[in-house]
Amino acid sequence: MASVSWQGIFLTIIIIATLFGNILCLYILLKPQRRLLKRPLYIFIFNICVADIAVVVCSMLVKTADEFHQDWFYGKAMCQIIEYSQRALFRVNVLTHLSIAFERYFSVVFALKPQEKSGNRICQLIHLPWGWVDKLYCSIDLIIFFLIPLGILLFLYGSIITTLNRRKRQTGDLGSINATMNTIRAAIRGVRVSIIVVVAFIICWIPVIVKGFNRLIVPNVNSDRTDPLYATAMYLAFTNDAIVPLLYCVLDSNLAPSVKKIFDCFQDPQDEESSEENGTIHEL
Repeated sequence: MASVSWQGIFLTIIIIATLFGNILCLYILLKPQRRLLKRPLYIFIFNICVADIAVVVCSMLVKTADEFHQDWFYGKAMCQIIEYSQRALFRVNVLTHLSIAFERYFSVVFALKPQEKSGNRICQLIHLPWGWVDKLYCSIDLIIFFLIPLGILLFLYGSIITTLNRRKRQTGDLGSINATMNTIRAAIRGVRVSIIVVVAFIICWIPVIVKGFNRLIVPNVNSDRTDPLYATAMYLAFTNDAIVPLLYCVLDSNLAPSVKKIFDCFQDPQDEESSEENGTIHEL
């Protein structure tokens, strides 16, 4: 009984961290750094934050109450709704990360080629994750929404890293101006942030995928909250919703300065003036 109570407390902490990180990220994108929403990457980050908050509302709160009460009294229909919402929102995040990888790929690998205006393409990519939420059949689901996206992600980021390294060598050999090298370094930093986020995302969701494969072999296996794999999958999946926006807020060179300014408001006025004099904002 004590362990269930601690699980409820742990989920409560995850909820607070998830809301804090995602609301902080949304505030920065909607207020001090609203101009960033003109860039595809930050539109996708905005989409991830909305999906993470939806996870809190549709799944985390009920799961936390379930852990504290130690009994499910919401009925079978609500159980199906919660399961559906969690699985659907996971797929929203998977396809949004995939959309980020595609956008990075086209902007880096085909940077020197003339491109069409990206507005329509971005709208289509934003709509894509939410348009697939009703296609949740288990076996095909695992292949379409994890294995194939994982392979594409590895290919896209591998191509991006190869292209950037090749351009860096070529620029160095030609003795090009510093501005070009700075642009390449900024692109490398941006891609590095995306890769860190994707790695964290994959690690947090691997137990969920393993649980899904187990259910294909043995129906209703790993479906009880006392099962170690079920608990691990649930906690790591929820933890992902908390750490992804925090990673962007801390590591992204455009979001991090705004985060620092927000927390500088709680410092002594003299310290705040000193930090403003030394602070700079980086452009990706």
